[in-house]
Amino acid sequence: MTPLFSLNNLGSFIINGEETRSTSIPGAERVESINPFSGDILWVGEAASMQTVDEAVASARKAFPAWARLSFSEREQFLSRFVALVQEHAETLTRLIATEAGKPLWESKIEVNSLVTKLGASVDAYKSRVLESEREVRGLRSRTRYLPHGVMAVLGPFNFPASMANSHIMPALLAGNTVVFKPSELTPVIGLIVSRLWQQAGLPQGVMNCITGAKRTGEYLVSHNDVNGVLLVGGHTAGMSILHTLANSPQKIVALEMGGNSPLVVWDYDDLDAVVHIIIQSTFLSGGQRCSAARRLLVRDADSKLIPRLTEVLQKLRLGDFNLTPEPYYGPLIRPEAADRVTRRIKELISGGSKSILESVQQGPIGTVLTPGLLEVDNCSNDSDEEIFGPVLKIRRYRELGDAIRIANETKFGLAAGIICQQKELFEEFFHSVQAGIVNWNQQLTGATTLAPFGGIKQSGNFRPAGFLSADYCSYAVASFEVETPKLPVSPVPGITF
Repeated sequence: MTPLFSLNNLGSFIINGEETRSTSIPGAERVESINPFSGDILWVGEAASMQTVDEAVASARKAFPAWARLSFSEREQFLSRFVALVQEHAETLTRLIATEAGKPLWESKIEVNSLVTKLGASVDAYKSRVLESEREVRGLRSRTRYLPHGVMAVLGPFNFPASMANSHIMPALLAGNTVVFKPSELTPVIGLIVSRLWQQAGLPQGVMNCITGAKRTGEYLVSHNDVNGVLLVGGHTAGMSILHTLANSPQKIVALEMGGNSPLVVWDYDDLDAVVHIIIQSTFLSGGQRCSAARRLLVRDADSKLIPRLTEVLQKLRLGDFNLTPEPYYGPLIRPEAADRVTRRIKELISGGSKSILESVQQGPIGTVLTPGLLEVDNCSNDSDEEIFGPVLKIRRYRELGDAIRIANETKFGLAAGIICQQKELFEEFFHSVQAGIVNWNQQLTGATTLAPFGGIKQSGNFRPAGFLSADYCSYAVASFEVETPKLPVSPVPGITF
């Protein structure tokens, strides 16, 4: 492994272009990177203190004026250098993601490639969404231009440690903001390595800073007086905490993507295995650790073929460490505690009357590989509106499409929803009735594109979708009336005498 990717000399923070290493870290202040399959410790770092957060924010604040005054094309050149470095080191980045996040290599490779394609999409979005305009109003020139907010705090998730964080970082930098990035404490290495690449791309000191830490570090960063915006891809609990923290800070722009409890409705079909494939891709991709994953499958009462065939195929899924040959479909959940939470919740649902169709079992050296689970919850007394972040699918039966839509909308979340049917008219009815920011027809719910918006409504987000629309919240509009020389009006204003 090249020095650029060596974990032996990887610091805990990158502030003002300088990487800081710690030699002795008390246990309470440690941030550990752990291989989620084996439990091996990959790296140990230090959680950022309040003083460290202050330094990172001050560095970004100092760098902001000069960065903001560069032209868009000048900023784009820096981002192009970053993308070139990602392409150069794609293989190493792929393996790092697989090792730290537990993803198969095939999926990690897709994530690295999304870092490359994100730049073009972000540039196109900015040029098409952030449109300067000029017109004559009452004989005066009226102009609308856009300015960056300032210092943006970006909080990244563990399930897409490289791509999802940069879906905020790239648009923010292109718009002229500076960034303080806190990767998930569960995948700090990827965040730090990618931040190293930003420095290697030649960004001016302080434009891109990275700090590690858990909840306390994130809370202090979010509430910092010199932070102008907070951009999150993460869980519902984290997002709601940010909203509460910033309830009295309307001056801060906040963009939240907070997960979901997404429904997938099956109405009718010709190809049974094609439907099974859509369900598996919607639910079990990444071991169910995707915010847009289908958590609820709604099946017609009369359908007797789908669940048996789904069960049969799920039992043959190849699972395990990314080093397996041939490669697995998915690997471990991020931590043993995560797998334990899922298993515990399944047992609670069964005790409440759910029927276990396919048992979910913990496997692997530390119990983090969780086999797919299917539960019928029609007669469950303690089924709740929750995001079970793992490879578990809850099944509900219905008779009419109206019943399915009602059940689909019985959630506080609104990220994704989908329907499998052969009539476009039924999809249109579903589209206009279901409450979600992503609505798919005969396609999996997972696998978003940066060329489209990505985000939810209700408690899945705050109506600021990422993806193509990230450009919308990375700058603000300024309206101006402009004349070169002050002049008295042709018609005198009543009450004023010269």
